[in-house]
Amino acid sequence: MAEERTLYICNLDESVTKDLLEEIFTQVGPVESVSVIAGATRYAFVQFFDEESVPFSIKTMNGLKLYGTPITVKPRANTQQDRLYKNQYGNQRRHSSGPHHRESNNDYVPDYQPHSARRSVHDNVTYTSSRFSQTPGQYPMHSSLRNQDPLDSHSSHRPRTIGGYYVQPPRSSSTGHRSNNSHRNGNSIYGFAMESQLAKLTIADKKSIKPATQFVSSARGLVGAYILNIKSGTKIYRYDVEIVKVHPTDTVKNKTLTKRAGDDGETSLRKIFCMEVITTYKKNTNNFGIGVKGEHHVYDGGKQLYLAAPMALEAGKKRKEFANNEFSTFCKNQLVDCSVSVEINPSQQHEIDISDINSMMDTRENPADRSIAQFLDLLTSQFAVSSLSYVSLGLGKLFQRRGTVMQNRTMELKAGLSKGVQLTEKDGKKCVALIVDAKKTAFYNADYLHKILRDVNALGKDQRYNLPPMAQLYKDVRCTLKYAQNRSIVILNIENECARNVKVNGGTMVEYFKKKYKVDIDPSLPVVKTDKAMYPMDMLIICPNQRVPMEKLDDNVRRTILMSTAVLPNDRFQRIRDEVAEAKISPTNAIMEFFGVKIVPTMFEVPIQVREAPGVVVTKAGKQVNERVDGGKWKMSGLLAPTTLLAAGFTVLFPSGFDPKRFVDSIISTAGRQNLKIGQPSYEEMDFSSYQSMMPKFKSLMEKKARFVLAFDYQRNKSHHNLKLLEREFQVLTMQVKVETANRPGGSGQTLENIVLKVNAKTMGVNFMPQIEKCGLELSLQKKVLVIGCDISLPTRGSPKELFELRKKDLGDLSSHDSAVVGLTGNCGKQPYTILGDYYYQPATHEVLDPELLKVNFTKIMEKYIKNRGGYPDHVIILRDGVGSGQLHKTVQSEYPVFEQVCGELKGQNDVPNIVYMIVTKKHNKRFALGPVGKETNCVPGSVIDRDIVRPDIPEFYLQSHRPIKGTAKAAHYSVMMNRKNIGLDALEAFCNHLCYNHQSVTSAVSLPEPIYHAKEMTKRGRNNLVAKKSANQGNVPKMPNGLTDYNKVSAALSYGAIGLGNVKFAA
Repeated sequence: MAEERTLYICNLDESVTKDLLEEIFTQVGPVESVSVIAGATRYAFVQFFDEESVPFSIKTMNGLKLYGTPITVKPRANTQQDRLYKNQYGNQRRHSSGPHHRESNNDYVPDYQPHSARRSVHDNVTYTSSRFSQTPGQYPMHSSLRNQDPLDSHSSHRPRTIGGYYVQPPRSSSTGHRSNNSHRNGNSIYGFAMESQLAKLTIADKKSIKPATQFVSSARGLVGAYILNIKSGTKIYRYDVEIVKVHPTDTVKNKTLTKRAGDDGETSLRKIFCMEVITTYKKNTNNFGIGVKGEHHVYDGGKQLYLAAPMALEAGKKRKEFANNEFSTFCKNQLVDCSVSVEINPSQQHEIDISDINSMMDTRENPADRSIAQFLDLLTSQFAVSSLSYVSLGLGKLFQRRGTVMQNRTMELKAGLSKGVQLTEKDGKKCVALIVDAKKTAFYNADYLHKILRDVNALGKDQRYNLPPMAQLYKDVRCTLKYAQNRSIVILNIENECARNVKVNGGTMVEYFKKKYKVDIDPSLPVVKTDKAMYPMDMLIICPNQRVPMEKLDDNVRRTILMSTAVLPNDRFQRIRDEVAEAKISPTNAIMEFFGVKIVPTMFEVPIQVREAPGVVVTKAGKQVNERVDGGKWKMSGLLAPTTLLAAGFTVLFPSGFDPKRFVDSIISTAGRQNLKIGQPSYEEMDFSSYQSMMPKFKSLMEKKARFVLAFDYQRNKSHHNLKLLEREFQVLTMQVKVETANRPGGSGQTLENIVLKVNAKTMGVNFMPQIEKCGLELSLQKKVLVIGCDISLPTRGSPKELFELRKKDLGDLSSHDSAVVGLTGNCGKQPYTILGDYYYQPATHEVLDPELLKVNFTKIMEKYIKNRGGYPDHVIILRDGVGSGQLHKTVQSEYPVFEQVCGELKGQNDVPNIVYMIVTKKHNKRFALGPVGKETNCVPGSVIDRDIVRPDIPEFYLQSHRPIKGTAKAAHYSVMMNRKNIGLDALEAFCNHLCYNHQSVTSAVSLPEPIYHAKEMTKRGRNNLVAKKSANQGNVPKMPNGLTDYNKVSAALSYGAIGLGNVKFAA
């Protein structure tokens, strides 16, 4: 129950905020929610995701001084935790020798750490840099706290004032040593995240930054968004729902259905079931006891229920039980002989005024409250979901129930909406907007598995033909059992063995199912294996609404999806309007109107302004010239700084049956016209079929000290990952060209030019140099400016079994045993516009970077900059990608102090450079277009939207630097989170725009600044090299004792920083 996971905190100073409590108690356990109640006395409730964190919090946090006032931390009243606490606390007081005596052996908390397994995420960490004396796995602190150990016996009881907060840790009976219970996740309970909060980092103030004004043109445009008008004073009431399937005889077999499911299939089954249960509860309680006031409700299909008025049921009547005969056939099949128990209780944040849109703003003290946005997102989906025309797969994802069958019935393509709710501005006034974009996604076709495989001819005469690709496609897919539809299984593999040959309990599988389940199975069909048993294929029905992971889509399917989604603006915007109308998100939506919300039926209009195009410096007739940029493109007359590494030639590798000489001669000729001198290459044939077949050749190349290898291979061989892994292991720089590209009839001048550009960029040459607008000259990279690109790539989410194993190890905040990959880049070479980079690995937590690992790797870039440029930067501009809107505050609080600390350590605390921290992403739903309704066209390169659809609290803008090759352009979204010297938006927009012209492999602008673009290439290379290494080692990679990939050992083996190739742009 939620109460058992809840703390009661009293004696709070008026200055204590909800966010501060959340940051403090997150250091102790996984916090689900925090509520602060103001009245004659202030108190709060903190609810965790687990029960163990309650006693641990009491032991570590009771008596903590906030603003000079010691807080009291207890379990919630009338709970099992409370009874245990009172019993043991009473015993403790009876045995104490005085009013202040506290004997640790009588503490309420047992002598164990409930999250000790999670601490081991950082086990076996060894850092080679002698610069850092930090305990491995312990997060770094602010420079002002470096010599202050919060739990040191000599300093822990000294009051401290940090950033305006007055903090004193609680006393402990132990003196002279650190308590065993003082760390979680390997960090002090006053760890890095809390210290960041206490330092009260100042999020950039929009009012302090000068708006952009220096544009060359302006026009009116559209964005895929609609205004939501909310009736003043409208309140909603949020409730926690718990639905349990109750076994008739064995309570151990009871199953809570409102917990988070492990996959799409289970989520879909549970949502369908729970939504019918809530409807039944509603009918049996006269609309939750409130009659017409409860005519409509909003329900997420899981734990959250919203009503327009408080429930009016007596405490003892809120829990209801229903027999299976009160439901539809679907629910009856799910229940069999079980019943259902439903309990609905007020959430801690129970009453919400959804017209109080100011609470949706990020402030200097608190991140935005997401409650209103989450409710409005659910509200706008409720009619479509209740009418059974759409299905919801989490917040913001709404798909039509029926799709277009594709790929021989294995999949269907479903149209839908990707949406979200945001506080924004319109004509200088705050308003709430619903952001929408049309979307199409591939789903597994929900039908009998054997019927689908027969339709795709996967089952030939011997019933086993072409099974391996189907086994891979259906791995981890959930199916229900025809003979027991209350059960579902997850496919692990489709075996080659037929049912007639499988033995079960001494007989055949055919006999077993006939005897036990009274069903006849097809003996000639292959069997399906799960992690526990085998099942006959013809008894499996694929669960509905399961998305096909991108990595399982072949090229043909991807091409089909791309062709159906990459459409021009007039088509795309019409699709948005059609989907919004189909989902009944309109002024006539009865549920929205019931909750006091009305949508403006016309799309949001915005001013679209255009920046001056950067100049591009190239070489012409031996002189540097400014090449004219037209529509985001320019012509190359000569390389700005040709490499000298290829003058003595290079090595060409090619597969049997292909002669690369003609194409290589064309490359050399094209290079000559661009001032690049390339010597004659040597040609060597190589077997590209596997890592093992390629390795001897690379060993030979390393022994011969080959400097550059141009490799040709057929696309079907998919040898690129192995080639790049061998590049890293044998330290031989490589570049691959597809044989199909070289064999293209007539060749392609643009293709040859792009190859020359890439070769020169890889081998330390410079192709061209963009010139920033005059308004941004202070940020020109030719001055003392270091720009950092940062991205993180999380591994594919683990299977349900893997996620269950992680939860058992108390590693539920991880999405996989595999590591995440972090790409970090910067202009730290001798040429100011050359972006170098590397990648490293860390645990697969959310999107926040591990501070200690970030510190180590950012220090390397800073030291390289100082060495190559002969001094310290005056400006450090961080461009961070890979952050969702809900992680903005957390990311800044965790990562920004690392950059500040490293700069302070290297340059001096009193001379820290100006640091600007910006979050850059294209993972948003906003699409912009020029022109009137029905005649929308793409925005031109350099288009900026920094008014009317942007947030009122944080400086941000949308910048489309590129010209789209196909479809509707997507502008990059820039959020200026930290801006110490309040640099104006003109300079920041010009800076980001000109970096989009620095991608050295093409003569056109790209959609993201080059440091970010290159950081993404780093994460991609890191992920591919890890996959290739696993394949080469039969799936084996270094592991830690808890089963996680040993990210430090993998980084040491696969990153480029420790080898010579780390000083070149190896992933250009």
